[in-house]
Amino acid sequence: MTAQEWFEKGNLFFQSARLNEAIEAYTSAIELEPKKGVIYYNRGNAHAAMGNLPEALKDFDEALLLNGKDSEIYINRAVTLYLMGEYERVIEDCTSALELIPGEAKAYVIRGNAKLVLQNPEGAVDDYGKALELTPDDIGLYHNRGLALMGLNRYSEAIGNFTSAINLDSKFSRAYYNRGTAFYRVLDLEKAMSDYSTAIALGFENPEIFCARGSLHARMGTLKEATKDFKKALELNPEFAEAYYYLGNVHLESGNEAEAFENLGISASLGFQKAAEFLEKLRAAKKSG
Repeated sequence: MTAQEWFEKGNLFFQSARLNEAIEAYTSAIELEPKKGVIYYNRGNAHAAMGNLPEALKDFDEALLLNGKDSEIYINRAVTLYLMGEYERVIEDCTSALELIPGEAKAYVIRGNAKLVLQNPEGAVDDYGKALELTPDDIGLYHNRGLALMGLNRYSEAIGNFTSAINLDSKFSRAYYNRGTAFYRVLDLEKAMSDYSTAIALGFENPEIFCARGSLHARMGTLKEATKDFKKALELNPEFAEAYYYLGNVHLESGNEAEAFENLGISASLGFQKAAEFLEKLRAAKKSG
């Protein structure tokens, strides 16, 4: 078979999700025609689809060497680098892609995501905004821009972005959770409670949301509901130090001193400094009393 025939066979295997066979076919094509960048690029995509990230990266590197500047290769290499945690290089590749095609929305999205991870929320907001100009109905972009705005303490704007995501998908549970957190930050407790409960009803069940709703219940004085939520958080993550801390506080407020000390002690033993300091104050007060 010729290199072209192996290449086409690899494409057919890739389209059928027969990834190992696709890689083998592309490799046979490369052995016959080692200077054709598109073959490395397609083999890189097959490696990436299998989670073979270092191999994918090598193939994308070779494809760029052979093909020269190519926005699609830069973007796919950026995705691979993102999955490998190489966020600075992600930004470089996305910037290179945008220099070639300024209207490439995906490059703005990936670069924004990398900036968000690198704790550059202002840069992320800018990139998400540019991406939204190109793809105004992208639910994930509104959500991620909301997260970036939270990082800038711009809670009202964050709420607006989470709301836009929810308007596009009324079952977007994570958006309800994050909007609830934004409402909590601006002390709109009723709306925060409503959003947390909606997210849970939609199946968003992780320790953090139950701990957040539990702390909200505690703040609103509904201690039995707070206790239930903290216990649910601990059921999902038995080493959730913060949940033990808040549960200890609820027990203390309810007059259950033994349970309070027990839970605060567990929290402190798990490394939650706030619990250790509070426990020390309680013991000192108890001795002096």
